[in-house]
Amino acid sequence: MIKVNDKGSSVAYKERSVVNKVGLKIYKVYSTFNKFFSKIENLFLYIAGISILSILIAICYGVFAREVFNSPVLWTNDLAGYLLVYAVFFASPWILKNNGHVKVDLILGNLQGRVLKYVNLLITFGSSIVTFIFFWFSLKVTLSSYNRGVVLLDNIPWPEYLLLLPLALGSLLLTIRFLIIFTNLLLKEKVIET
Repeated sequence: MIKVNDKGSSVAYKERSVVNKVGLKIYKVYSTFNKFFSKIENLFLYIAGISILSILIAICYGVFAREVFNSPVLWTNDLAGYLLVYAVFFASPWILKNNGHVKVDLILGNLQGRVLKYVNLLITFGSSIVTFIFFWFSLKVTLSSYNRGVVLLDNIPWPEYLLLLPLALGSLLLTIRFLIIFTNLLLKEKVIET
């Protein structure tokens, strides 16, 4: 029911235009934050790329030293394993942003409209909770390892917290990206409808 005030304009129209203005401001803040966070994700993606390139160089060096000079280098496999952790966790948020993760859409493929939207909202919000829990516990373990000064005694003496740090940072970035996707799903309909 639309009420008409003493000036002849409808109250419902005014309320809707206020919602439109507020929704548009929220969307602008969201859009600005998304662009800023995308730059952070790109930085971590470059670090992941450098990690993969370093793995390639280390493995090639190890093979070359073993085959040509008959002098095996023991640290290359350890270094490759450590750098692989950086590559995986630092690239994951960018891959999520670009919809590159594997999805099983057996159920989602049969859903449409609002039901699909609400299921996507539920999945995205649930994923952000799971990645936040992973972030929290990995951060606690990383800080504990740092405070105790634990060093892994493999072929390369490596501080354990440096191996755990990408888990905490990567899962934090994943949590934020899931929340951005969740917000996008919420705002998309609101801004388009207004």
